[in-house]
Amino acid sequence: MTFTTKKRNDSFRVLILSISVILLVMALKSCTSDDVCLSYQHNVQTGFYSARSATHADTTLSDVVIYGIGRADSALYNVSSINKLFLNLNLNQDYTGYVIQTKSLIYTIMFLYRKELTPISGTCGVTFSLTIDSVGYTNTFIDSVSIIYPYLQYKENAENVEIFIY
Repeated sequence: MTFTTKKRNDSFRVLILSISVILLVMALKSCTSDDVCLSYQHNVQTGFYSARSATHADTTLSDVVIYGIGRADSALYNVSSINKLFLNLNLNQDYTGYVIQTKSLIYTIMFLYRKELTPISGTCGVTFSLTIDSVGYTNTFIDSVSIIYPYLQYKENAENVEIFIY
C-alpha cells in the first residue's frame, strides 16, 4: 500500500509540474515581443521648418547635440545634420525638457503633457497614452512651435510638433 501511495504522489507531482510548465509557456507566448513593442509610443516626433519659407519647407540643422536638461553627459543626438527628432518623454513627471545645441547657439525646449492609462490587451496590461498640452522654448533661433497632433498613443507614428527656425 505504501508503494502505491508514493507512486500516486509522484504521479501527481509530475502532473502539477507539467501543467505549471505548460501554463508558463502559454503566458510567455501570449505576450510576445510584437504585443509589447511600443515603437515611438512615448516619443514626441518633431520636424524642423523654416519660419521664413512661404511654402512650409522643412529645414535641416547642422552640427547638433541634443540632451536632456541636466544631462549634458548623455547626448541623445550628436549628428552633423538633422531635420526630425524623436524625443522620449519622462513617464515619472508631467514635463520633459531638452537642450538643443548647434555650433555656438543653445536653446531649450520643454514639453508639458498629461498621462492616461490605456489598456493594450488582457495579457499584456496597460500603458500610458500622453497628450501634449504645451511646448515652451527659448527663442535663440526658434521663431515658433506648433502642436499639430498632441496625442502619443500605442503603435501610432505621427509628427506631433513643428519647430519653426529663423
